[in-house]
Parts: sequence; structure tokens; C-alpha cells
Amino acid sequence: MKTKIITTLLAVLLFATGCKDFLEETPESILSPDILPKSEKDADMMLLGTQRYLANMYDRPLFFLTEISTDHDSIHNESMDWLSIANYTYTNESVTISDAWANLYSMVNSANVMIDKLPGSSIAPAVQTQYIQAAKFLRALGYFHLVRLFGEIPLIDKPVENFNEAIKMPKSSIPDVYNLILSDLAEAEKLPAKWDPVGRPTGGAAKALLAKVYITMAGFPLKDQTKWALAATKAKEVIDGYGYSLLPVVSDLWLIKNKNSSEHIFSVQNNAGDASRSMLSVQARPREGLGSESGWGTYYTTKRTMALFDDADARKAASFLTEVTLPTGKITYKDAGWWKNTPHMKKYYDSNRSNFLERNRRTDMNFPIFRLAEMYLIHAEATNEVSGPANAYASVNKLRERAYGNATHNLAGLTKDQFREAIKKEWTYETIHEGKRRYNLIRWEEFEKAMKANPLSAPSFSIEKHLYYPVPYRESNINPNL
Repeated sequence: MKTKIITTLLAVLLFATGCKDFLEETPESILSPDILPKSEKDADMMLLGTQRYLANMYDRPLFFLTEISTDHDSIHNESMDWLSIANYTYTNESVTISDAWANLYSMVNSANVMIDKLPGSSIAPAVQTQYIQAAKFLRALGYFHLVRLFGEIPLIDKPVENFNEAIKMPKSSIPDVYNLILSDLAEAEKLPAKWDPVGRPTGGAAKALLAKVYITMAGFPLKDQTKWALAATKAKEVIDGYGYSLLPVVSDLWLIKNKNSSEHIFSVQNNAGDASRSMLSVQARPREGLGSESGWGTYYTTKRTMALFDDADARKAASFLTEVTLPTGKITYKDAGWWKNTPHMKKYYDSNRSNFLERNRRTDMNFPIFRLAEMYLIHAEATNEVSGPANAYASVNKLRERAYGNATHNLAGLTKDQFREAIKKEWTYETIHEGKRRYNLIRWEEFEKAMKANPLSAPSFSIEKHLYYPVPYRESNINPNL
């Protein structure tokens, strides 16, 4: 029976593609452990093949598990699996959970192949080093998601091809997973500040990820208080050392023409010429009422969430789709024809074309994994924890001045505790619908409170059961150590 069972974990560990010629193969096939890269072009194809998993994840499984699972959003119940994520009735047979696990481990293993095979190639040593650093960045990013989503997990740091070895892999502790992440990022930090074509990992991206790792380790479950200062320092290095800058108008961030702007540090790249075009726009648009501009109505935000925002804050208008001007006139979310009569997500609305129906309603919108605004938030939050708000105001007020157009709404005169609560709100104002909410709630130890106050999740949510997602059934069924 064993030979007939192909589990997700094993599928991502065993790459037997029988490649003959690098130049004739897809990026995924170049990741075969049987093949050594021969040129920088081969190494770049390996990197692109590894990064392709990001597009698979951020459009669907990761967005559902990190954003739609929170108190800020709701979901159309057409898919019971997706609904189960939002209302916390999912089981270990959830397709969404399995897809996240599979794609994350696929990316990890692809990175492992790069790290293992590049040193044995004939590629120039300096080129090898850069691509290995990039692979370690992606492996660290993959494990950072896995440890926050699933807790204790198998820790795989080399390609695994042996079936009997794979089905016996034990879980590793959360501290051990973070130790590998930190080790990988210590190398990835050495990446160059710029790497063309745009979209490859850079030193700024590695430091941004490291800042987020440190601030996460400072919170639950590790509660390592030494990491606050490290988070602040690393965020400041990104702010000051890489030439990033905030766009003057916050709504401009969400125009496709600005998808690789001076504010974007690292993003999922979606381009017209490949298969990774984004579904975020069509999923986030109202299902009915907008004519040819309508989407699938897969998920939406709520009036309760929108009410958290100040009308004078430009981030509100940039984040919530409440009206659309059509050839027949303007329609708002309060009108009878608008799907669900609720606000929808506006950040992914732009299609950058006159006919949204083209290309099966996919767009070239990138998904921002890290942007400069998040570094300001990390610096402000971590600095306050280290020494109080005096040296934290400048960072958060950079964002508020952009949001309000002047300094009249700047934060000032707060105690350390008051600033802590204020910065939590700023995370919502600045990064809503960017997949940050669940992770923040958990590290702040406010996950249970938020989900119990959310009408959709309250009836079923249990912190003991739902702090982490379950290992997919196909994995635990074949590996008793999971």
C-alpha cells in the first residue's frame, strides 16, 4: 500500500523529473535534485521556480488562513471549506489548510535543493553565494509562515529523497524552527540592496523579514524580551539604509502601475505574461451589482470593521470599496443592487485596464509581503517596549501625517501602555487586508478575545483547538510522528 500513497509532504520532497536540458525545462523541473545547474541563468531559473510558490500561496490559501480567518472579514458560503476557515469549523481534511502546507513545504524543499546543489556547480562562487542567500531567505520565509500557522513542525534543511526517511520525520520545537530561520537570515542579510530584474530577494527584504521575526519572537509564544531591541534596530536599518520611501498618497500604493514602488520592499510578482496573474481583484469585488466590473464576491469586509477607521484618515477610503462609478451612474454599498450591502476590499480593486472581463478577470496586481510602512510600525512598537514612546512617535507619525495630510493628528503625550494600544490600532489602519491580522493577534495574546467577539467565529472558536491549524490528514495518516 505504501507505494500507492502519495502525500503532500512526500510529493514536495521527491523531485524526479528526469531533466535532460536546462534550457528546455521549466523552473520547477530545474529544481530536481538529480540535476546540477550549469550557469547563472540556470540558477536564476531555480530561484524563479522557488519563488513561484509565493503566487500559489498568497492569492488563496495564505490569504484565507491569515486574513479571512480574522475578525476583520467575512466570506460568501459557497465554498464550505473556505467558510470553515472563517467560522472555525474546519478539520484536518481542509483543502485550504492542506494547500498552504503543501505550497510552503514545496518552497522550502525547492530552496533546499538550491542550497544543496549550487555549491557543486561550475557557476562562479560569488554568483553561487548570492543565489544561496536568496534561497535561505525563501526558506526562512516559508518556515516563518509554517511555525506561526502550525506550531511544531518537521524541520527539513536538505532535500529528502528516501521514502522511509520521509515518513518518519518528527516535529521540531518552535524554538528550533526559529533558530534555523535566524541562521538563514544572517546569511540572507548579505544580499545586495538591489537585484534586477525587480522581484528577487534583496538585503532590504531579508532585514525586513528579520525585523518581523524578532518582533514575533518578543511576543507569544516565545516571549523573548531581548528581541524587542533587535526588532527596532533591524527595522531602522531598513528604514535608513536602502533608499525606500513612502509614497506621498496612500491610495497610490494600490494602483498596479505603482506595484513595485519605492515603498515596496518585497512582493509576490504577478505579470501579464505568466500563469501567476492575481485572483485577488476578482475574489474581492462584489459578486453582483457592478455589471462587467463585478467579481466573484468570494470574501468581503464588514461595516463593523470599516467603523474602526476615522473618515478623515485617507487609509479608510483606500481600504474599503463602498462605491463604484459605472456607465449607468454611481452605485454604493447601501444600494439594492450591491452584493451583500457591505463594504468590500479596495486595495486589490485596480485592474489597470478598461475591460475587467479580459484575461478571465485576473490582474497584474502584486501582493505586498513587506513594505516600508510595516517597518515604521515595527520600529515604533518595538522602541516603545524597550524605552517608552519618546523615540517611537516619529515612526508612527510618519504614517499618520501621510494618512491625514498634516501633523494635526500626530500621536503625542501617551504613556507606554497607551502607546502600545495606539500602535495596535495603527497596524489595522495601515495593513488591513494584507494578511497581518491573525499573526499580530496571536503574538499580542489577543486572538481569543478578538475571535470570541466576532459573530462569525464566536460560536465555534476555542483557543485550545484553534491557536494553530492542524497538520493535514494526509500527512498525519502516513507519519505517526505528526
